[in-house]
Amino acid sequence: VFSKYFLSPLQKPKQSCKIDLLNTFLTKGEKEMSKETLRTYQTYKNWKCKSKQTEYTEETPLLASDGTLLAKGWARKNVFEYNRDYVKKGIISRKEWDFYTIFDDEMQILISFANINIGGYVAAKLLNLKTGEVICDCVQYFAGANKHVSHVKADSPGRFKDKIGKTEFDFHTKENERTLSFNGKYKGKEVDVFASMEIMDGLESITTIFPFKEDKTKYFMTTKQLCMPCEGKFRFGEYEYEFTKDKAFCSVDWGRVNTIHEMVWYWGSGSQYIYDENGEKHLFGFE
Repeated sequence: VFSKYFLSPLQKPKQSCKIDLLNTFLTKGEKEMSKETLRTYQTYKNWKCKSKQTEYTEETPLLASDGTLLAKGWARKNVFEYNRDYVKKGIISRKEWDFYTIFDDEMQILISFANINIGGYVAAKLLNLKTGEVICDCVQYFAGANKHVSHVKADSPGRFKDKIGKTEFDFHTKENERTLSFNGKYKGKEVDVFASMEIMDGLESITTIFPFKEDKTKYFMTTKQLCMPCEGKFRFGEYEYEFTKDKAFCSVDWGRVNTIHEMVWYWGSGSQYIYDENGEKHLFGFE
């Protein structure tokens, strides 16, 4: 089960912004979760003891050749060597995705590619954050595990360019810039998306690897990269929405997992410019 929830961007505060704001969002988020599917993991507030925190700083193999998980912990950049041929698979336990969400105060764009071993999809979606209206939801599916595969890391220079059916897409990451393009059709109309974002020097992309006690070959590895000012256009037929770097941001959710049979998780992120008591502008993000 894939359950992803996204928090809207923070509004510009009238006074200096404090980290207490984060607790407000978390509390509100947990109340919303109570209305949804129960999590398959225990909330951190109910932990009886602190979990072991292991930070990796050097290139490290993720898996042994028999599929056993070798790395359990986190890193400030993705330093883990992933070999998909080592993954011990069930029918759909191996899941790989490259997910990008672009948002400002009005709209959210979601561009994603996923391979869940028996097949997958590439998609582009435009959502009105204020009304909840889905303006465009263009999806192209495919069958098979190995025909369409993304070999790039979320936070390293690389390019994933492919064509599925009549849908073409190009995810291109450089040292300080990433571009995304998508071209397909939805309800008989052309869908054309292009986005360009800045990747600041030293931008962290927290990567976490969670093991499962039920099986030493099961794990959940994700990389999150936030706070990337973004500009571009989403065109659907005659409809066009333009977003600009002064108020739009991109967040990346990159995952390579081999999960237990049933799992539910929640994730939220936010990026925004905030102003201190002196009127100085700062970039703030959280997940």
